[in-house]
Amino acid sequence: VIVSVVRPLRSLLRNSHQLREGDLAVEPAKPSGPNDIRLLTQTFNEMVVTLRAFDSQVQRLARGEAVIERPLPGPLGETMRESVSHLAEVTQRLHHSEAAAVIQARTDSLTGLANRASVLEHLSTMGANARERGEAGAIVYLDLDGFKNVNDTQGHGAGDRILRQIGTRLRN
Repeated sequence: VIVSVVRPLRSLLRNSHQLREGDLAVEPAKPSGPNDIRLLTQTFNEMVVTLRAFDSQVQRLARGEAVIERPLPGPLGETMRESVSHLAEVTQRLHHSEAAAVIQARTDSLTGLANRASVLEHLSTMGANARERGEAGAIVYLDLDGFKNVNDTQGHGAGDRILRQIGTRLRN
């Protein structure tokens, strides 16, 4: 009788030490011995399965996958769901902020037109493409003669309104 109790407990002890060290490759213990020991062994094996599911989800998160395939049990599972939800929300906000920053860095805030850096980059790309294809190209340059006079006589607000209207007309 003692052997039927001690042997399965030793197996569980070895497995629990392996688990404590973070090794989830624990072989399922074979339920044997008295009923309580068999139940303890089954519960331990189920716990290992649950820990593997948590480990799998954490690995997916580490790879950037912010989706829980199947709900994980208990308070730890709820914490995982909340963490994934928060991570997805923060990531989405980051992507929106990043897109807005790119637009802001390449666009004149007053007219909504491409700024100097963006135009120069676009011209460089267009020139390279035209050379590659052996095509001719043209550039139209628009200069607002005397615009300083508008700002000096009518104020910067009036000058800004005119620039916005020019930007609208050029975009359309």
